[in-house]
Amino acid sequence: MVGLGVAKAIAESGVTTEPWANTRIEKNGTQVSIYGRNLNTASWRRPVDTINRMVAPIHPEKTQYDFTNLRRLFTKYLPKWESYARDLTLFDSYGDKPMGKDVFEVLGHAYKLWENDAFDLVLIKKEPHVKGFHFVVSPKKGYARQWQTVVRGSEQPYIHQSAEGVAIALGVQTLMGGTGEIHNSGNWAANLKLREDDAEKGRISSRGFVENRKVEKRLHRPDIARDDEKIETYSYFHVYIPDTGPVTLPTMKLEEARHILEHWSGGPDLRMVAEKAIADWDGITPPTQDDLERAQAKMGNGILSRYLQKNFAPARATI
Repeated sequence: MVGLGVAKAIAESGVTTEPWANTRIEKNGTQVSIYGRNLNTASWRRPVDTINRMVAPIHPEKTQYDFTNLRRLFTKYLPKWESYARDLTLFDSYGDKPMGKDVFEVLGHAYKLWENDAFDLVLIKKEPHVKGFHFVVSPKKGYARQWQTVVRGSEQPYIHQSAEGVAIALGVQTLMGGTGEIHNSGNWAANLKLREDDAEKGRISSRGFVENRKVEKRLHRPDIARDDEKIETYSYFHVYIPDTGPVTLPTMKLEEARHILEHWSGGPDLRMVAEKAIADWDGITPPTQDDLERAQAKMGNGILSRYLQKNFAPARATI
């Protein structure tokens, strides 16, 4: 829960240069990590390379952040997130009723395996991001950011929904063997670009960041932004369980990589990135019938619903 507060502070305050943050649960469900995403075109809209650790942790003596002001911001707001977490109960609307039900539906991009009133659980079959299992916990009613808050509201429905979505994702990860990672991100969204790089879709102004970062970031906050300033991101909870080794993701969407190779007339750097992305995608195959049956055997017949009932409801959220 505090991780969501950290992500909001990084992505929406004037203290940092990052207009976005990725939140992840790594090390087989034992570590929460927050990655600020800056405007460097060499890394923008590409997954954080946690394998080669190309992004170092923040240290007070060596960081581009204004660490003094960031610490002051955390001191002011993170206790509020802690307090909210202590008072938060998950899945409290279900009472003694089952917290979800097994379903099976073949969608265009995925197999739908489970649902409750607020979420669908699907196994991706079209362009999964990893060689292995790629599940997505998808809110039935979308919202833009995992850390999205309501201005001056005593209730925070989006934060509550994020906590429940992560709980379901943790249940999936545990029942499927406990390995892999959970990624709650949005850095592939088309609007997460500079206007100077993409005049049609880009929403972020580099000039705005130079003149006043806080004002520029505020322009795009989903709860207060004009429609033409909103960044079209959506909260999904991706559960990545690779067949072997660590989680590694393609560096960009397959469609985007193909478009670059077909139309790019600039320098070779981006073209090389697109070629590598296509090679990454070529190594990923859709789930087999055996994979589907394995997922159903591990989570079906009410197993996932009972796991959530036993471990999360009624329960206090974990800070």
